[in-house]
Amino acid sequence: MKLINCNVENFGTLQNYKINFNEGLTVLHEQNGFGKSTLAVFIKSMFYGLPVVTKRSLDENERKKYTPWQKGVFGGSLDFEFEGKKYRIERFFGDKEKDDTVKVYDLDYGCEYSGFGENIGLSLFGIDAESFERSVYMPQRDTALKMNSSLSAKLTGLVENSDDISNFDKALKALNDRAKQYMSARGVGGMIAGKEREIEVLYSAVTDGKVSAENYNRLKTEIETLKQTHSQLTLTQKQIREKITAVSDMVARQTEAKQYKELNDTLSNAEEELKEIEVKYPEGLPNSSEIIEIEENIRVLNRAETELSVLKNDIADRDELDSLLKKFGEVLPTEQEISAVKSKLRRLDELKIKEETINERLKTANAVQQSGSKLPKLLIAAAVLLVLAGVVTLIWQLAVGIAVLCLGIVLLGASAFAYLKNMITANDRGENPSELLAEQKRLTAEIETLSYEVMEFVEKFKSEAEPYEILEQLSNVQRDIERLKKTVAKQDCDITVCSEKVAEIKGVLDKFFRKCGQLDGDYSILLDSVKTDIRQAVIIKNELKTLRQKLAELPEIKEIPKTVEIANREELLAEEKRIGLELNSVMDEITRKENEAGRLLADVELLTENEDQLENSKQELVELQGRYNVIVTAARLLEKAKNDLSLRYVDRMKKDFGKYSEILGAEFDDTMLDSDLNLKIKDSGASRVRESYSEGFRDMMDIAMRLSLSDAMFDGQEVMLILDDPFVNLDDIRLKNAMSLLKKLSENRQIIYLTCHSSRVL
Repeated sequence: MKLINCNVENFGTLQNYKINFNEGLTVLHEQNGFGKSTLAVFIKSMFYGLPVVTKRSLDENERKKYTPWQKGVFGGSLDFEFEGKKYRIERFFGDKEKDDTVKVYDLDYGCEYSGFGENIGLSLFGIDAESFERSVYMPQRDTALKMNSSLSAKLTGLVENSDDISNFDKALKALNDRAKQYMSARGVGGMIAGKEREIEVLYSAVTDGKVSAENYNRLKTEIETLKQTHSQLTLTQKQIREKITAVSDMVARQTEAKQYKELNDTLSNAEEELKEIEVKYPEGLPNSSEIIEIEENIRVLNRAETELSVLKNDIADRDELDSLLKKFGEVLPTEQEISAVKSKLRRLDELKIKEETINERLKTANAVQQSGSKLPKLLIAAAVLLVLAGVVTLIWQLAVGIAVLCLGIVLLGASAFAYLKNMITANDRGENPSELLAEQKRLTAEIETLSYEVMEFVEKFKSEAEPYEILEQLSNVQRDIERLKKTVAKQDCDITVCSEKVAEIKGVLDKFFRKCGQLDGDYSILLDSVKTDIRQAVIIKNELKTLRQKLAELPEIKEIPKTVEIANREELLAEEKRIGLELNSVMDEITRKENEAGRLLADVELLTENEDQLENSKQELVELQGRYNVIVTAARLLEKAKNDLSLRYVDRMKKDFGKYSEILGAEFDDTMLDSDLNLKIKDSGASRVRESYSEGFRDMMDIAMRLSLSDAMFDGQEVMLILDDPFVNLDDIRLKNAMSLLKKLSENRQIIYLTCHSSRVL
């Protein structure tokens, strides 16, 4: 089996990637992130496909992890040579496994080939995908080996029928599981232990059943004795009861006679009491409708009396009216008189305003007249003096006299002109002081007259308030008196109506109570008395009915029988009670023993059945133990056969492991390898597992183990090895040895070596 080339369309980080593989060693030296591990997974996926899992972790979900980052067609092709012929696998992947496509071509004939079936990898290598990863493919990490059924089948040479090893394991597991059903490892479970417990329980039940049979026979004898005692006591009790019955009959007759007399006496007393009530009501007891009507009248009367009391006690308005009439009754003017005085006050205010106006006008006229006549008079006086002075001066000095005389004449003319002008001005203004003075006198006279009349009116009320305020108060009093008179009149009317209503209702009630023999008193109390009589009459009538019915039921006994000697009756009753208690005790004991016997009988009835079942269970136990021994023997022989088969590859792998370990630079004194590929190395006198060593030493051991496994699995077959940088943890010496080993191995088989470091390149 050799790889020729591969063409990666899109797979993880790889896109349109092609590589040709050498027949011996192919080294792919690329930097980290190139996709070396991706290429190894691609080669595996071409043979086995990609499983569909639901895990979210990319490390556990290869389909999700290697879905192309750059999108595009997911997959590619791989050319390989098998048994001298060349083939090509074309496989492409979808989101789901059902969307995957795979085709195999025979390159020699150029046509599709179906000889490998659906599982190409299993047909080519004889192992499943998991075993492929553990043998042909050696990753950089996780190089430790783990056995599975596919590897085991391949190693033991059962790959011709790949189900054989699985069936072998299933058969061994089935035998062990079946053995556990018979007996568990701790010996406390399984059918054998269950059967032993069942025998123990049955043996205990048989023993208990025999004891129960003895107790049952004893109880039957005791029950018979108790029943005889019960019969004797029952007979004695019957005889005593007959004696008690004879005495009780006599006592009953005496009691009936006494009861008959007492009922007769009670009947007579009740009839007499009923007559006393009926005498009080010669016209008969009132019926329920009359009582209801009287109750309603009493309620109406109480409301009317309450209303009348409220009306009579509501004297506030009446007192206020009396107070106002007492205070103003003789001097209170009418509304017309008050209105007339108000008119005089308004007229008086108007006259006072006019008087003030006339006074102001008179002052102004006098001032004007005085200012207009004073200057002209002074000028006239001066002019006269100048004329006289001029006449006198003419005597002594003619010229001066003439001048003074002329000046006096001019001044006299000017004064006359000024006087005439003032007179004309005063006449133009129309304010004649004399007329104003006359008007002033008239107003003053009228004001004095009105003031006297108003003051004469208000002084009657002896108030210090202003006239207007007094008049307003008088108007309010006048209105209050009218309002109060109406209110009091309405109250008087309501009192009259209410009084008539009270008198009418009292007349009806008095008539009713006189008919009932009730004269004076509170109506409610009188009605309660009547209702009490009615209730008592009803009770007495019902009692009379009951008494007459009871008397009818009793036989008429005119004489009470004479008392017989019954002194021993109490003794008989006491004896009957004692025997009754003894009977109950005996009966309880019988019941208890019968119940106990019933429980024992169930055990006795099961005794024979339990004895038979005990014998059967003992026989079944012998059979189960025989089957268990057969199964254990078969499992032991099958396990021995498996171990003998495993020796075919274990010895060879131990030998090859020692060879490869020595080449890599490690020598072991002694190694142990079991059929599950668990390796132990004897070191310093103790057997140690791989986890006891350093990481580099473990990698060296794992490389030697994988190479040994590959040799054992594909003995004589040319199957490639895919190494994904498995030497990263080796030191320089062992790395050099590993490189030499790789060269030597590539002489006989195809090796594809992937690395990222130049130090690990051949």
